[in-house]
Amino acid sequence: MMRHRISSLPAAFLALGSLLGAACGGRAAGWDTPVSSSVTVGALRNAAVLIDDNLNRALVVRASADQTLTTTAVPMGKRIATTTTSPDRKRVFVLSQGDEVRLGPNDEGPALTVIDVAHPETPKRYPLPDPLTSLAIDPTGDLAIVYAGDTPQSGFLTNPNELSFIDLKTDPAPGINPLPRTLPSKEGGAPKRLTFSPVMHFPGGDRRLLIVETDRDLLLLDIDHPDRANITLPVSDPHTDTRALSPAGIAIDPGDASAASPRNPVIAVRTSTDDNVLVYTLKPTADATPGGNDFIPHPNFAPTGGVPSDIAFVRTKQGVLLAVIVPAPTPRGLLVNVDDNQTLSATFSQPYQNLSLVTNLVSDASPDGDQVLLWAGGGASSVALWDLGAVPSAAQADIDTVKSIETLNLNGSVQSVTDVLDPAFQSLKVLQTSGQSLYVLDLKAHQASPLNASSTVSLRLGLEGDRAWAFQGSQTNLAKVSLGPAHVQTVVIDRAIDDVLEIERSDDPSGAARALLVLHGMAATNVSKGSNAARGSSQGITVYDALSPDASTSRRYSSVMLERLAP
Repeated sequence: MMRHRISSLPAAFLALGSLLGAACGGRAAGWDTPVSSSVTVGALRNAAVLIDDNLNRALVVRASADQTLTTTAVPMGKRIATTTTSPDRKRVFVLSQGDEVRLGPNDEGPALTVIDVAHPETPKRYPLPDPLTSLAIDPTGDLAIVYAGDTPQSGFLTNPNELSFIDLKTDPAPGINPLPRTLPSKEGGAPKRLTFSPVMHFPGGDRRLLIVETDRDLLLLDIDHPDRANITLPVSDPHTDTRALSPAGIAIDPGDASAASPRNPVIAVRTSTDDNVLVYTLKPTADATPGGNDFIPHPNFAPTGGVPSDIAFVRTKQGVLLAVIVPAPTPRGLLVNVDDNQTLSATFSQPYQNLSLVTNLVSDASPDGDQVLLWAGGGASSVALWDLGAVPSAAQADIDTVKSIETLNLNGSVQSVTDVLDPAFQSLKVLQTSGQSLYVLDLKAHQASPLNASSTVSLRLGLEGDRAWAFQGSQTNLAKVSLGPAHVQTVVIDRAIDDVLEIERSDDPSGAARALLVLHGMAATNVSKGSNAARGSSQGITVYDALSPDASTSRRYSSVMLERLAP
């Protein structure tokens, strides 16, 4: 593969090169292929990965000293369906469907291509048996699962219950890696969401489960024992309830087999219409049938008095309980003992809808329980910190919210909560509200610092947790946001922004130097409808020193997606 430095070439110069190439008797066929009207961006820690659907390739863009860029073009599969980046930004996954009609031995089949941060110029390709369109990535980085999901499939006839398990630690091997598996659902459901459980503690040994939410039930698979059969869990009583209920969210308690009073693993599931949470306790069994499991699910309905909007297992003085958020008819939180359905209730001042565990991040919190951040996607102009260590140890009808809940008022309801992954700054959260404001929530200081905006703002975190980048799509408004304490530095730019990405510079062995890439013309709405050269020249990048973003030292590169296409 060849590596090139990107240069800023006028469109007229590119057109002249095109004519000269034609006059010399030929040019690369890619020059006549239209530039993709929108570009998907994969975000490695040390590179931007620009996906060019039309040419079935990715441009790996790296930055070095003086805001210079280099690119490497690497091949991708045909008909790209999905591109996603791992949360740690160490891998980019590109799922492709291959040739729609394969008649010859050289026609391309479907594949998953993995671009790794250590060697982005040499991606690994895993051929797949079927052209599926959805992808689930194991948080540990060990597995990827390809499945149909909700996306319409291109094939004439497909089985929505087919999954392909890919071991990312090993090389591809036909029939072994990927490993195909079909999941028969007793209720006839099709997979919609896949969740990799934490390590579950069973008497027969620790292992993880794959929990598959279909449109009508749950399926459990033992990840560490693929020879064992899947288990189907209905979300309603099949004998007495004829409603068509669908899973809307799950909560997992991994259990504790080594405790003085062993606690079995538990899976709870809520729906979007039922005022019960269905709880399955996974109790051990001595089933010696080949392919059998060493546990059996025991169901229990926990009534909640309203449709739950979020659930999670939490630690309290009474042990592990199921926290349930019920926004209506009376906003409240419940703490349910799943063994006997004994319930503690806390009435909220606002209709909170979501909960996030923030244990060990909140100062002055009780050591005997979890801390929970409460927020809403609409209707509640505040967030709240719920200290579950302050919940009474004895069963009571109601919880004293004055002692256990602290409210922080905001300008508008919280639309999203962004976690800062850097361990040094995990006590910071960035809140985006409906009132066109950002808030930096400092859990240690128990305060939310506002950052007001004139319109809707998009936010991208830096590589370190002490900063983020705020911008307005299709506008020229860009700012560096220092998160602790909150401070805004305007960054001057005169091109409309599609997205921004902070990456490590390739010239610094210490890994401390950073570059900010500001992408222009990568979205379909911002691409001019001119000739191929004109559209390609509009797709560019402006590069800043991320640690000291100054327009006077920045560099702009146009025609990024035309790199390597000059005849």
